[in-house]
Formats: sequence, structure tokens, C-alpha cells
Amino acid sequence: SLGILDDESNFFSPNTPAERYDFAIAIGKAIDIRVLENTKKKTPTKTIFKDVKRTVKDHNYLVAAVNKGVIKGITLETFEPDSFLTREQAATIMVRALGLEQKAPDPNFATHYKDDKKISDYARDSVYVATEIGLLEGKDNNTFDPRGKLTRAESAAIIERFLRYLEADLKENYRDNILFFN
Repeated sequence: SLGILDDESNFFSPNTPAERYDFAIAIGKAIDIRVLENTKKKTPTKTIFKDVKRTVKDHNYLVAAVNKGVIKGITLETFEPDSFLTREQAATIMVRALGLEQKAPDPNFATHYKDDKKISDYARDSVYVATEIGLLEGKDNNTFDPRGKLTRAESAAIIERFLRYLEADLKENYRDNILFFN
């Protein structure tokens, strides 16, 4: 209803794996990245990744998210927009969007998941933080399944949790500012 998960079909297909591009755009919209529309400029801007056309819908959200450090490619030149999003990628994107990267305890912290050793080094901190603040949960058998594909239903649920966290965090920051700075 917020227009964050945009789908041109009449079906949501909740069990279909979420794609990297769709999730990146949804997070960009969820954090309300300001996108400049170049209506007067005739020459389009260069695409940020070789495998993402600048004419694709909502391309400016991807550019803005990359420029803000929220989204990164698979390599410096490729994004793999149609690849399926993994659970550890989703955790990393959300934690970057919140500015909470590198917030896990040091040294040698571990998540409480049985498959902690399978979590990629780049994502371990984010998985820990995303779990602790309630954005992501493990599977029934206390595993995280870091390279498991996130479904569209799961991505919608974690984006909803992400929005609720943003709302609660903003209220807390506002309350703290009123109490301690006035």
C-alpha cells in the first residue's frame, strides 16, 4: 500500500524468490532516498553498473542507494539485478541503510545460529545486528541459512519490520532530543 514493493502484475507470488534489483529499489523507497529526476536534461546519466540499464524503472533509486553506500554490486561493475536475493545480502543491505554496520561486539563474536560458520565474513556483523534488532529471524531449527533465497513474502515481512524499526527509532531519537537538548 505504500508503493514500496512495486509489481506490475496482478499477482504478488509470495513464494517466488525476491530479486536483488527489486529489493534494492524497495529499500531505497523505504528509507525515502531523495531521487533527482532529470526532466530538463536531455542526455541521460551513465548507468552505475554494466548489467543494469539506465532506462529500467526506478533506476535513480538504485543510483542514489549506491551513492549513499546502502547498496553494493556483486563486483564493482556488476549488480546481477535478476539474481535472487540471499538472506545474508538482505541483512547487509538493511543494516547499511540504518547506518549500523560494524556494531556487533568485538572480538570474535558469533551469532546464536547453528550455521554461524556458513555466514560470509562480509555479512556476519549485519546478520548479528539485524537479528538483535528484530529485522530477521532464523529458521525453525535455529539456523540462519545465509545463502538461502529470500522469498517475496519474506522480503515484504522484513521490509515491514524495517519500517517499524525506523518509526520506533525516530520516535526514540525525537524523545531523547526533547528530554536532553531542550
